[in-house]
Amino acid sequence: MKRWNELARSSIEQAGCIIVLLVFVIISVASGNRERNTNAAISGDINEGWIDEDGQAVDLYDLEPGDHSVTLDIRGLDTEGKAICFKTVDTNFRVYASDELIYEYNPAIPRHLGLSYGMQYHTIAIPEGSSTLRMDLDPVFANTSAGIRDIAISVAEQYMTYVFKRNLFPFGQCTTTIVIGLLFVIAGITGQIVMKSSGIDFISLGMICVMVGFVGINDTLILQILTGRPELIRVIEYMCFVFLPFPALSFFACSEKSRIPDLSKDRVSLVKKPTIKSFFTFSRVIKIFFSYSPFQETACFFLRNNFMTFVHFLY
Repeated sequence: MKRWNELARSSIEQAGCIIVLLVFVIISVASGNRERNTNAAISGDINEGWIDEDGQAVDLYDLEPGDHSVTLDIRGLDTEGKAICFKTVDTNFRVYASDELIYEYNPAIPRHLGLSYGMQYHTIAIPEGSSTLRMDLDPVFANTSAGIRDIAISVAEQYMTYVFKRNLFPFGQCTTTIVIGLLFVIAGITGQIVMKSSGIDFISLGMICVMVGFVGINDTLILQILTGRPELIRVIEYMCFVFLPFPALSFFACSEKSRIPDLSKDRVSLVKKPTIKSFFTFSRVIKIFFSYSPFQETACFFLRNNFMTFVHFLY
């Protein structure tokens, strides 16, 4: 009976932690729906009116795969003191004003960070007296479409203010999630008695919160703008995706102690330290995951696909 009560209490506490995470997810989805049609809110949107090299009208948001050179006549637009502003997704480009090169974006990315730089915002001042704008678009990956979003002719400061304002709320949510995760990790390291009595692996739960929060921050692009290193933020996000299942396994395995073999006596003194205990919990979860024959095929498929996905995005 006592054992049953302990299991019930542990399950309720873990369910409470999961509900907290789900609340953040629901709030994020609800707030994201308000920004579904963000392009309409951008002043001076110039998605339409572009002509490709064959003289055909094109939609910058729906280009055919491959390289493109598109031109826009801006003689009827107010461009004084303004800039062409937009977001790119894995696309190198050059911008010409009246056939004169004014901006080129082709970042030199270290090999160990891969080929893709992810997403980034750009604001390019339009020279006075320009009659046309031409963009030569070169997708990073072959047989993919150039990624251009949120393009407009606007005052650069106003455009970036709009970008920060639009992403401030989700950025705050993700930052809060990361802070909560760090607090869980600190609680797990310093609160050994609480971890033991509650049956909750606070370290693993904290790592989950930190990883989920960072993945969400990547989509706001605020870190990319502030650091100027979008490729580094992208790699960290992919690493979070790859390793996220492991603390999740460790967290749920903490409540299944009866299914996990006891540690040998010579390790008992080491396991008393919270960080070492979390490490052994993780290693035992991996051991059990491979030891039971029904899970062997699934485990191999899971690890192989996570690893190959990470390598694919890098190289």
